[in-house]
Parts: sequence; structure tokens; C-alpha cells
Amino acid sequence: MDTLTCRKDADLGPPHHPLRRPAVRTSAVQDVDNRPAGTCLNGTQLAIYRSFEECESLWRTAVETCSCFVFQTFEWHSTWYATIGQAEGVRAYIVHLADDTGRTLLILPLGVYCRKGLRFLCFLGGIVTDYNVPLIAPEFASNISKIEFSTLWRSILDRLPRVDVVWLQRMPDTIEGTRNPMLTLAGTQHTENAHAATLPADLATFKAKRRTKLFKDSLRRRRLLSERGRIEVSIPVEPADAIETLETMARQKSRRWRESRARDLFALPGYLQFYKILSNTAFQTGSVHISCLRLNGQTLATHWGLVFKRRFYYLMPGYQAGEWTRYSVGRLLLENVVEWCISEQINVFDLTVGDESFKFDWADHSLALYEHLDRRSLKGALFVAAYRFRARLKQEPQIRSFVRFIKARLNAAPAKSI
Repeated sequence: MDTLTCRKDADLGPPHHPLRRPAVRTSAVQDVDNRPAGTCLNGTQLAIYRSFEECESLWRTAVETCSCFVFQTFEWHSTWYATIGQAEGVRAYIVHLADDTGRTLLILPLGVYCRKGLRFLCFLGGIVTDYNVPLIAPEFASNISKIEFSTLWRSILDRLPRVDVVWLQRMPDTIEGTRNPMLTLAGTQHTENAHAATLPADLATFKAKRRTKLFKDSLRRRRLLSERGRIEVSIPVEPADAIETLETMARQKSRRWRESRARDLFALPGYLQFYKILSNTAFQTGSVHISCLRLNGQTLATHWGLVFKRRFYYLMPGYQAGEWTRYSVGRLLLENVVEWCISEQINVFDLTVGDESFKFDWADHSLALYEHLDRRSLKGALFVAAYRFRARLKQEPQIRSFVRFIKARLNAAPAKSI
């Protein structure tokens, strides 16, 4: 652990005034040892942890007292780092800010990723993490000013190893109703959206606020499917069947990714292991939720998600292809999961990141997500310039049409036999 304590000194100005740079301390963090410690806010202590074990206790306490999503739980991050993170060579730098009593104000899970000869400072959790935020004390988040947070951020960067690019993605503007000060960083931009539904007390009210045709169509498809045999919906799946259902979901997702020419995550090291470990993990708060729809014992649709603080996270749906697509088996299972959430008094059904068309049938509000991209070296500046240039090109209607045309031709091309 690397620690910096900022003391309340009378000659340093009024409360919340940024402190002058303290003397350099010897650090236990490898490759940061001889770098300046930076500054922080009055009466706070800034520490950087390199292992999950040494900060587990304070992290678990923060989950109970701070604002966060399920993606900031200790179980999610420690499992990700032990599987996907290790496979990808990510180095963890877990930032902890406490007040002068030792109470956690903020935990910021960061990591250094090496890609194509560049070093990126990003959130831990990678692409499987839909919302990237700090665990943060609500009153601290409400009171810290833009200038103060900028001072804190500079202090953090001073304590970390040098990188080429700082790239912080998928940051909501609020964390379960708490202001997210990460968005005050200069140059932060809105890049994508997530979608969610506030759940009422009963299913009838939920349906009344959505297209009648949607549920009539689902009822018709469910009736047609029942003509082929016995429908069984397991919500949630029994623990003994959880891994089998997960593996079925992984096969269904892999097939769908290959069909759409997307990257098959389950073919990469660590990904399936990550979900398997979490499926057998007892969360401090919340739980993994696995469900499936079967016909005559055959699994036609699956889902792997999470429940945390009265919020359901709809994350990894899968469905059987071929003759079963005409029954919309994935949508039928989704309807059953929503019904289960309402019966369990879940407050929010979170469809998470992405603008897939089906989400607009179920959601009633959106979460704007933001990105902070900052160059930290000459190589980093070249990367940022190229990235922003490509982003501008994608916004041009003619270029978007051309890209869609090329993708459609590629998807329509028959696969070559080997």
C-alpha cells in the first residue's frame, strides 16, 4: 500500500482549500517509488493498494456505506482481476480516500492496460463492466467542487505510473441518485446510453404503460410453443443446475456473436471462468441470478444477471437459434424475469448498456454514459487524435451508410468451407 496523509494545518487556508505539495515519501508501490506524492484535500488520506487482499475489509465496508452499482462490489472486481484481468496482464491500482477518522470517502478501482504498444489507465472491470464509477460517500460526492475534484485527480495521477492515455468509459452521471464527480473532469463527453425500467407494484400496471401489441404477440407465441410440448420456466435456476445453464448460455451467446461477426468473448482466456466463479460465489450484498426457459427438457432461452440493492441487472441473455427463433423464446423468458422481479419487489429493471431496439419496449428511462479521454504522452496524443477523428467520421451520415452497406454484404456472404 502507498499512503499519503494530508493534515489540517492552520496556515494552509480555509477548509476545502487545496493543499500545497507535501514532501516526497517513500512508496511501497513498485515503479512509483521515486515519484512526487502530489496533493490532496484538507484532512484526507490518500492510499493506493496493489492487491485486493489488503483492501478487502475497507472495500466491503464501503459497499455498505457508499453509493455504487453491483459492478463495484468486491466480488465482481476481485473475480474479474483473478480471471480476465490476469489473462490480459492488467495491473491494479486501487485508490482509497479516507477522512481524518479513517472513514472511506472514495474507492476508485483503476488499472494499467497495455495495448498495441501503449499504456492505458482505465477502470478495472474491462468490457464486462457496464457502469464504471467510484464507490463514493454520498455527502462527499455532493460537497466536493469541480476544482477540488480536479486537485484530487491530479494527486491520484501523480501517484500512479506514467501512462500514455487515460481512458475512462461508461461513467453514469449519477450513482444510484448520488452525483458522480468524475464527470467534472475536463473534456468528459457523453458517448452512449443505458436503459432501465422503474418497476411498479404489479405486472398489470407495468403492462399498461407499454405497447399492448407486445404482450398480445408474446401470449400468441407462448401458446404456439406450448402446442409442441411442456414449457418450463426456472426463475431462478436451482444451484445444482446453475453451471449447466451458464454453459448453455455461453454456447448460445458465442453462436450469436459469430453470426453477427462480433468478437466471441467466451473464446478468450478468463471470460467463461469469470462467470463460472461468480455463479458459485456468495455475494456480501446481492446475488447472481440465472434463469432459463425449457421445452420438453430442452433449454431454449437463458439469462445470467445480478440482483443488488433492489436493482436487477439484465446482462447476458441467450437463445436457441433455428426453428425456435419464430417463437421469440428470449423475449418470453425476459417477460417471465420481469414478472419475477415485480413479485420480489425489485425497484429497477436495468437493461444496461446498448441501444438495441428491444430495450425501448421495456424501458421507461435512460442513463447517459460518459467518457473521459486524456493524452499523457506524445504517443498518447497521436492515439487520441486518431480516435477522435474516427469518431467524427462515424457521425457523418454518408460514412455510416457506407459502413452499414459493407457490414450487410459481409453478413450476407456465405461462409467458406475449410
